[in-house]
This record gives sequence, C-alpha cells and structure tokens, in this order.
Amino acid sequence: MSESKSQDLGPKDKANDFDMESEDFNEIPQDDIITESTLTEAEQSDYEIPKMSFYHGPITTNKPSREIEIRELYALIRSDKYKAKIQEIRSKETKEERDELKKKLDYINVQGVFSCRNNEGIIKSSGYAPIDIDKVSDALFLNELKNKLKTDEYITLLFVSPGGEGLKAIIKIPLEIEKYGSYVEAFYEYLHQKYPGIEKNTDTKTKDISRACFISYDPDAYYNQDAELFYQEIKKPTQNQITPRIKKETEPFVVDFLLNYCTNNKLPEGERNSTIEKNLAILIRDREDKGSIIDKYTKIQNQPPCSLNGWISNEKYCEINVGEIVNYIKRNKINFDIPEGFDIDKLESNIQLNLALHKTTEATEAIVQFFLRNNKVYTTRDDITSEVWIYRDGIYIPQGKTYIMEFVRSVTKEAFTTYFCNQVIAKIEADTFIDQDKFFNTWKKEEIIVQNGILNLETKDLSEYTPDKIFFNKIPVIYDRTKDCPNIKKHFESVLKYKDDSIVLFEIFGFLLWREYFIEKAIMFSGSGRNGKSKTVELMKRFIGVDNCTNIPLQQLENDRFALGELFNKMANLSPDLSSTALTQTGIFKALRGRDELNADRKFRARVKFVNHAKMVFCANELPKTHDTTEAFWNSWIVLEFPFLFLSKKEMASRTEKEWIKEADPNIIEKLTTSDEMSGLLNEALDGLDRIRKHGDFSYSKNTEEVKNLWIRKSDSFMAFFMDRCEKKYGEHIFKDKLGEAYSEYCISNELKPMGTISIKNTLSMQNVWEERKPDGYDDDGKNKLYRWAWCNLRLLNDDEIEKKKQKELRSN
Repeated sequence: MSESKSQDLGPKDKANDFDMESEDFNEIPQDDIITESTLTEAEQSDYEIPKMSFYHGPITTNKPSREIEIRELYALIRSDKYKAKIQEIRSKETKEERDELKKKLDYINVQGVFSCRNNEGIIKSSGYAPIDIDKVSDALFLNELKNKLKTDEYITLLFVSPGGEGLKAIIKIPLEIEKYGSYVEAFYEYLHQKYPGIEKNTDTKTKDISRACFISYDPDAYYNQDAELFYQEIKKPTQNQITPRIKKETEPFVVDFLLNYCTNNKLPEGERNSTIEKNLAILIRDREDKGSIIDKYTKIQNQPPCSLNGWISNEKYCEINVGEIVNYIKRNKINFDIPEGFDIDKLESNIQLNLALHKTTEATEAIVQFFLRNNKVYTTRDDITSEVWIYRDGIYIPQGKTYIMEFVRSVTKEAFTTYFCNQVIAKIEADTFIDQDKFFNTWKKEEIIVQNGILNLETKDLSEYTPDKIFFNKIPVIYDRTKDCPNIKKHFESVLKYKDDSIVLFEIFGFLLWREYFIEKAIMFSGSGRNGKSKTVELMKRFIGVDNCTNIPLQQLENDRFALGELFNKMANLSPDLSSTALTQTGIFKALRGRDELNADRKFRARVKFVNHAKMVFCANELPKTHDTTEAFWNSWIVLEFPFLFLSKKEMASRTEKEWIKEADPNIIEKLTTSDEMSGLLNEALDGLDRIRKHGDFSYSKNTEEVKNLWIRKSDSFMAFFMDRCEKKYGEHIFKDKLGEAYSEYCISNELKPMGTISIKNTLSMQNVWEERKPDGYDDDGKNKLYRWAWCNLRLLNDDEIEKKKQKELRSN
C-alpha cells in the first residue's frame, strides 16, 4: 500500500468498552467485521477497496462523474489543486459569501457509490460516514481540537473544512445502509461524552446518507488507515429509522366500506378525493399491503396509481373521520349498511316521531345516546360552574355545550327549543361527570400532540390520536425527523449578540414542550426596538400554537387575581413588550417557576388548583427595575441580548454609523414558518430538550453575578453610569452639578433614558454615599468660603481609568 500507516498512538479502547447505557445500543462481535487493515497482504488481493462517488461542482450537479477511494480523497485534500479556491473562501468576511463560493466546489458522497445524489440513489455502501464539527472561529482552539481528535481511535480522516471554521471527520461504520443514521447519531453521542463541550460545535443533523461533503484544502490533513470500526447503534429514531405510528382501532363498518366496497365498486365523482381517498390513505398508510390496495382502488375508480400519494404523504391528516364517511354514504345514496348507532337519518326519524307523540324523555334519551356513541365528552364536577369538554382532533376543548347545541338543532330542525336542548345537555353532563383534579392531571409530561400524532418526547415514537388520552394542547407542526431549519438558524445567528446563544434559544424552544418547570428559570429577551425580539416571539407563538400561550406582563402576574387563571393549561406566557415599571413583588413569579400548587380564579369559571408549566418568556426594551436583589432572583433568569437594529434599505442608506445595523427582511416570518422549517425547528427543539434534561440546565454561559450586572445596567441608567464612571472613595467628594453633567453626557452618548432625582438619591444612599455641603473656593473678597452641595465618598473616574476598566472587563469576558 502506498500510504504509510499512522504512528502508534498507544493502547486503543474497543468500541464496546466505552461507557454508554447498554439499553441504548446494539453490539455485534468485533471478530465478524472485515476491513482493509484487518487483512493480510495475500488476502487484500481479493478485497474490494471501498469506493465513494465524486461530483464536479456546483452542488446542483447530482450525477457523479467517477468513483474514488479514501486515500485519493486524502491526497486531493493535501494537494494544491483546491488551494486557491479554498483560500478565496476563507478570505471572505461573511458566512453568506463563504457559503455561496462553497456551492461551486467539487464534492463527494463519502457514504458510498450513488447513481444520483439522493437517499434512493445509493448503490453500494462504502462503510464510511462524515462527521461535522462546525462554528470553531478561534484558530488556536480549532488546532487544539484537531490535535485531540487525531488521537481518537475511530477517526480515519480528519481535515479543516472549506470555510476554515470547522473540522470534517470521516469514520468507519458497518455497511448496513438502513442503520446508517443510527450509527452516525451514536458517534455524535460518543463525541459529546468523551469530549465535553464539543456538543456546541457538532452538527447532529448530518445523518442523511446522501449528504454531500465538499473537498477542502488542508496540507496537515490526518489519515489513519487502521482506525477502529465504530459499530454502536443508538435506539433513537433517525431520518433513516423513523418509528411507525401505533394504530388505534377503526370502526369495523368503516374498514369494510373503505377496503371492500370502495375497492370493488365505482364511486360517484366530485368529493371522492377529499373524503374517501383521504380516509383510505389514513387507513392504509402504515400497512404492508398498501401497494396492492392502491392498485385495486385506482383501477376500479379509473384513477392514476399516484392519486393517493399526496394524502398518504400528508401526515397532517392522521385520524379517520367516521362522520365524513357516513355523510358521504348517505348523500350519495350508496347501498351500504350503516350501524344504527351511526345512522343519523334513523335518529332524525325517531326524534320526529317521539316529539310528535310528546315523548320528550324518549327523544332526549335517543339524542344523548347517539351523541355519546359518536363523541367523547367529559364534564368537570362542580356545584357552581361545570365545564363540558369534547374531544376534537387529538385534544379536549371546553366548547362541548356548543357542539351539543349544534347537533340538537340539526336533528330536531324546526322543533328545536332552548328548553329541549338544555335537557339534552343536562343528561350528557350527568352521564359524563369526572372529578376536576383527575381530568386536568392525567396527562403524561413526556407526550405532546403534534399535527400528525402523539409524539413521545423521550423515545420520539409517534402514535395515533386517541380520545383515551387526555390532552389540551396541540402543536401545529408536523413531526418529520428528516427536516432541518436553515432559515431559522440563520435568523437566530443574525439577531443574537453571541452566536453560542443560538444553542440556548433552541433549548428554550424544547423547554416549552415539556409540561413541567424542571429548570426554575424565566427567559428575558433584551434590546431596543426593531431588533428581532418580536419576530422571535412570533415564531415561538406559531411553533406552540396561538391557543397554547398567553400574554401577561410580569407586573400583572403579581397584581391581577385573574392573571394566574389564564396560565392554566397553557404552554407559555409570551409577553412581547414588558413595561419598565419597577418590580416591587416577585412572590407569584417565584411560585410559577417553583412547581408550587396554585389556586387560581378564572373569569366566569370555577377556581382551579394546578401546578404551572407555562414557561415565562418576556421581552423588554428597558428591563424593569427590581426591588428583589437576592441571588435567587438573578439566578432565575436567562437573559439573551438582541443588540442589532434592523432597518429597510432606504433607512440604512441615510445612516453613517452601521456597526450595529442590519438590513430588515420584510418577509422574514413567512420564510421562518414554512412547514419544513417548523418541522426542522421541532427537531432542533427536541435535541435541545434532550440536552437540558441530561445536564439539568441550559447551555448558558453567564453566571449569577453577570446576569445581575447586565440587568442593573439595562434597567437603571444611573446605576449603569455609577458602575462605569464612578468609584466609591472614602474621604472624597464630587459636586452635584458636576456629577449631573457627567451623567447627562453618559445618557446622551449611550442613548439611555435618565433617571429622576429621587431615584438617583435612593441609588447613592444604598451605596453609602450621602449629600453634604462642601467648600468650593472663596467669595470675590477672598475672605469667606463658598459652599456647594456635593456627594460624599464618591469620585469620577478619568478617561484613562475608564479605558483600563473597559479592557479589564473585556479580558474577564
């Protein structure tokens, strides 16, 4: 072999010696695995060296031009062939410019040989997988990380990525194509455990078997022919291994109609597509014989074979609507027997007859039995105000009485009266009572309703909607593990002061999903207007659903007795414009985060006892001044800064200073909230939730003291001035007018609102600074001393001292 082996790095641990939870991984015997390095020289003549597809740029090219070996890839990366192009990419200042140039590079599918670059195009696996380590902007840290990874026994090839701010590693894995994503995800878990902190830089979405790998330039690329095979497999759904939904039972007559009648009889056209084909697709979506059913149905209906594909792939629809099918049969006068409990025509005839005979009791009883047979209803037990909750599309909603009234009107027609309707409602209430505490507290915190089923946040399993599970919130997002959210990632990086805070923001989105306040922190988005805070909050609102959040200011939570009740059964309290009014009390705020049981009044409804799980998210142009200065208060906040001002092109052109200014995108919300972006956001949120549940906290870098300083600076301009420009000095003093002038200049230069005289006096008093008349020269005759009011124990810093203080703070950060 032409390439020399890497030097001996000492004893290597085997893959199965690494400490991971045994229930998360499947192992296969190491002796069963054959790689090039395990063969003798004689055996290698019969061994087929793994190949990978090579593509000429740009990235839009999806047909490979040839096949190469990993040693040729190693040689290309070390050679000067791509040097000029890579250096041009790395010289660009913005990520957008670098990404645009990268698209023109040649690239490979490390994963194997492909007929075209998509998941279905793979012909043969190479047994290699690319691993991405991104966003390492510090060159020294990048080199240090590279040297660490060179010693890792599983890494075959390691080189600097084209952009120069990351690493690309290539590892050996088994040849099983269907388990590719599982092996890759397990390796990321391995990296996160062996190299703490690296999770900030790993792109765990790179589990797509057809993901492209751009060829880079790195004369110091590392190659280890004898790298160990990584064969651990994680039992988590990946985009190559999605857990199928668990089906609930469908009414037998519906199954019979869809699978037998509709596949053997020509149906009336018109609404066939929206009713029959939709429900048939839902029924057969996960069946092994769906292909033959589709063939049979499309032939009898004279439809193309692909006519059901749209409904089958649209997982937004996942629950068969029995009422739709019954109405379709009745409207089109199809000769098919509907069970009496579902035949509304028979019910109407029965009602009309009973009412004509003045048999009101029998009429109401028939309606109640029919309604409860076709609807799941619960009525909370309360002597004053009971609530009727009805099951609709996966969740229970409190408008049950309106549905009953609507149904009674439809079957009684002109005979409808309020009195008769109230009798039906009273009977349904009596038949469906449930204790309030039991009804509101039977949900599982690890499960949520999404657009296409019930999602388990721990296992990532997706099951069918069922009225047997009580939920009150539905996320208007489709769960699809294959989706990513590039526009949302770009938005987060463009609005936040620190790029690492993007990780924290995804964790916050994940935190919203878990129905428990297991990290007792609230979120504060800080920054002046037009800086992306409101767009980010709007994204949150659309992510969890408008009906699942409230908007209650922090001060109102403490002062309004009905405010607590509005948080009941909500997932988040999103307050996009918090007042700068001082916080005088924080007791309720602590209880909301502290998992305390709360008793809350609700307008026109019964009081409820509940433990809040609605996450507190606030936005403020100016942070409210707080009277609670305890360490517990400061430790209860995650403060994310939004420092940039977003302006239109016209407004930007008129500005001379553009350091903190960016161009606004008027269509940003539409770009962020497409179906694919929202599904990708859900995936990122789930990964973030896994991280914070594992570590017990957010990946937030500021400690309690830093949060305190940040808050004080942004809530009290005089305190910020005091911290930046003043020093307590026993025995010294500064005249009040001189301090006032310096403070006024500070507010103007920093665009801050000045505090009032009383507030300044109170602040200085707390710092042990007091007012006193001090001598300031003599009168014109030079005989009598002149006195002016001054602040004692205080001095102003000079320009040199201010600059030294700034540099010290920069070094400490």
